[in-house]
Amino acid sequence: MLVHWPPAGAGMPARQRRNPIAPRQDKSQRSYETAIVWLPFGMPHLRAFGGAPHSRTFRAMPQMRPMLYLKCAAFWHKRGVSLPPQRTLRIRMTTIEDIIRIAVNAHDGMKDMVGNPAIAHVLAVGLMGKTEAEQKAGFLHDVVEDSTITIDDLRAEGVEEDVLAAVDLLTHRPGMTYEDYVRNIVLSGNQIAIQVKLNDLRHNLHRAELALHTLDTSTRERQALLDEIMAIAAMHDRAERYIRNAVLPEAC
Repeated sequence: MLVHWPPAGAGMPARQRRNPIAPRQDKSQRSYETAIVWLPFGMPHLRAFGGAPHSRTFRAMPQMRPMLYLKCAAFWHKRGVSLPPQRTLRIRMTTIEDIIRIAVNAHDGMKDMVGNPAIAHVLAVGLMGKTEAEQKAGFLHDVVEDSTITIDDLRAEGVEEDVLAAVDLLTHRPGMTYEDYVRNIVLSGNQIAIQVKLNDLRHNLHRAELALHTLDTSTRERQALLDEIMAIAAMHDRAERYIRNAVLPEAC
């Protein structure tokens, strides 16, 4: 929401004043993209990309992306105006809805081994998280591994550093054995990554159990698929028991 000060039409009868947050019809008056700079005295000062460098328009929500700041800085640098250092900016925090939107876009059109949408597994793992950080990392745990999105891309979207650290650990990269991958998560001591990996393994085992009872094995190809799913499930079972023995010995 944009809040203008002083209000448009100040001093006029209320019925004649223009609603300051109503959509503008004049193209020349439309709002530009904005970056929010938190000045030393704590007021969120809005710098309009293409607008006045000292606009008296303020935004009531602390949202800004680094790339937008760079655009604003470059725009005003050419005009002899310097913006405050980037370190003074408050980077926006992502919501659960933002994270889900990223995951849905990253897994769009992907299927798992039995033909179900890949996003179903991702959403299930995310919903198993007990904290917001575990949920976010759960929704994103396969994004870097299965798409072209990188950790830096997620950082640019405003994903928090603790979530990024967990996602980085949860990404099984080429050339790394599955045993080394799981061991790396355990040895990191990162509780977010460890809990999300346990949730991931538990849901994978649940999916394998469903496949065992529902998958049609009337053909040789379908039987081979089931055998492959069961082999992967056995690997996941070993990984879960390893993590539980290493991190949660009292639960074993």
